[in-house]
Amino acid sequence: MSALTQLTGATGATGATGATGATGATGMTALTGATGATGATGATGAATRAGSYAGGLANALLSARDGIKGPWVDVSMHPPKQAVNDPNNLARWSLAVRELTILHEMQSHLTVQPKHKDAKEGARDVSLHHINKGASADGLEPMAVTLAAFDRPDSSYLKQQLRLVNSYADLRGDRMNEILTQTGYPTPFFNVISGLHPAQKKYTHELVGITQSLVSSIVLSIKHVLAVPRPDTFSHQIQPAIPTPGHGTLPSGHAAENFAVAVVLAHLLENRATDGSLTNMLIRQAARIAANRTVAGVHFPIDSVAGAMLGIVMGQYIVSRSTGTSIAKSAEFIASTASGADPAQDFIVTNYMIADLTKGPQLPTNPILSKTVKIGTEVTIETVPNSPITWLWDQAVSEWV
Repeated sequence: MSALTQLTGATGATGATGATGATGATGMTALTGATGATGATGATGAATRAGSYAGGLANALLSARDGIKGPWVDVSMHPPKQAVNDPNNLARWSLAVRELTILHEMQSHLTVQPKHKDAKEGARDVSLHHINKGASADGLEPMAVTLAAFDRPDSSYLKQQLRLVNSYADLRGDRMNEILTQTGYPTPFFNVISGLHPAQKKYTHELVGITQSLVSSIVLSIKHVLAVPRPDTFSHQIQPAIPTPGHGTLPSGHAAENFAVAVVLAHLLENRATDGSLTNMLIRQAARIAANRTVAGVHFPIDSVAGAMLGIVMGQYIVSRSTGTSIAKSAEFIASTASGADPAQDFIVTNYMIADLTKGPQLPTNPILSKTVKIGTEVTIETVPNSPITWLWDQAVSEWV
């Protein structure tokens, strides 16, 4: 029985778990990110309800009530007081309901926009924006702030990347166990670094799961617009070690999700290792997980470059939304032979290992990436009153005190 099932009571007669859990290969596993093989129970809707009692117990409860309730009394109890739009109410909700509530609030401020047909020259093919809803008194006239933008690599660029994909395949024998266990959200690989015990750090696990789910929804929207073909569509010699997903290859979802997790955890645990060693280890783990997808043959290295950029942007965005601090920066991804980017651009973890670790993982400033990843300015994100994500962040912080 999964932890999510136990918390919601959706067991037995509802049968909503297990059978719906076969979404791991897409990366869109359980909303918590912590249940792994139990799958997307919450996403089916059943786990957001209170569940039901098995037939025998239901009949027993019915007969017991008939035997003890006595004459009807109009009001015999007083419900607890709950203020309107009070984030503290979240503590009363089930895990799945709370996560869906927080995800909706976060997603309502984000939009992915394809390039308009009348866009000015130099506009990127797709862009991600934060919506500042407080731009007017009633909040109905929003102002969009660009977080990230992407160009679609041309075919000549991708064809030259195939040599790198072929070289990565030499590592399959060493990496297969990792590849197979990382097809869904690889949360345990971060747990062992940070001491993230699910029972002791349940709110931190929930924050990690929301980070994964939010980034998944964004990266899939961007993939849909760009529709970049996978490596095995260019060569019959690639022969991926795992089934190739049907959606586009760029940006890499595994890179985006796991770099975002690394950023969030690094900021959450910034006082645990003041020398930056924890941050570096989180970055190395995120990069290894991303590289394993190229080893498996389902991604180009440049997919991970784009995914890491998006993951760092989204991780900083989540921290900004959670804490009210301005750390998020915008970024652009440009990879085509026409733009002058190097088709031999590999995904190298040292590009992300930075000297100043006092502010957590940052967008890479390595000159090697300067033609592919362009770092923009700091993004202004308004503080959302009574934000559910702020409540969750505070609960997670309290677990590490």
